[in-house]
Amino acid sequence: MRRKFKWIKFADCDLHDPFFNSLKQDYPEFIQWFVKKSRSGESAFVYKDEKGICAFLYLKEEEEPIKLADQILPSNSVFPKLSPGCVRRYVGCYVSFLLGDVEK
Repeated sequence: MRRKFKWIKFADCDLHDPFFNSLKQDYPEFIQWFVKKSRSGESAFVYKDEKGICAFLYLKEEEEPIKLADQILPSNSVFPKLSPGCVRRYVGCYVSFLLGDVEK
């Protein structure tokens, strides 16, 4: 069965999942950041298997201009500018090269 990324609220993610252990160890402010995102109702794309979370992708909207090699995308651009706020894949999970599809 092919698993899918799901759009899940931070508040519905288990902060005690082993997936987050190294983030909590490497970034002392991670728990406070995660709780802030939970309280503000933020969501992320989450990929799970039977062991727990395998991949986590949080996208944040950029409001500042983005400098490219040959131009600058203005802050009032017609298209929203997204950047990854947190991207991570847990090495302990068995994941094929293609992780899955997006499911809302």
